[in-house]
Amino acid sequence: LNLCAPELDFSIPKADGGFFVGPLIQRHRDEMACDREVASCRDWLEQRDARRPLVVCATGSILTLPGFTARVVDASRGAPFDLLVAAGRRAKASALGQPLANVRVMRFIPQLDALAHARLFICHGGIASIHEGLLAGVPLLVYSGGCMDENGNAARIQFHGLGMSGRMGDEGSADIRARIDSLLSDEDVLHRVRAMGAVLERYEREQLLEQRIDEVLAAGSSSSR
Repeated sequence: LNLCAPELDFSIPKADGGFFVGPLIQRHRDEMACDREVASCRDWLEQRDARRPLVVCATGSILTLPGFTARVVDASRGAPFDLLVAAGRRAKASALGQPLANVRVMRFIPQLDALAHARLFICHGGIASIHEGLLAGVPLLVYSGGCMDENGNAARIQFHGLGMSGRMGDEGSADIRARIDSLLSDEDVLHRVRAMGAVLERYEREQLLEQRIDEVLAAGSSSSR
């Protein structure tokens, strides 16, 4: 079972024996509801000026990248957008430079809530983050962390025109800012992202994963008789 959609893959022949069931996203995360930091972030999302585009930056639940995150924060200095950063549970605010009026840095954010307000998502290329961004209709700026599938996922986003793939180790604040400004103003990318999001929503709506499991179990039951 492949927990992706073939529409997000490259245009190459697919090997036999696999079955695409689309993304598997945990949409209900009630275990975080009592976390004060999560509640604070949700309040900020509701109270901020919605006329200003929101850029969300998160590098997953494992990576803590203070050097890269500090460059993203610096790229947002004086910008006409707001930046929300999930710096990681081990991050120290002092490593991210001076606080800016349009930037909110937290150790952890309720990512689905944040993406519901976002206009751009800066992420590390993990497939769960990519799926969440696309399902929310948010263009992606991917700086691959280089682990497992992240390079390939970043290349797929670039290939399908759903955002950009940057170079985490090579780009400074000015380069990051140029990419942010470009994607925030690119309506074509936004339309492609929303179209891909609709494709992924169809996989969830049709419950292909559940159907395939039922088929496999039924086939196994029949063969054992």
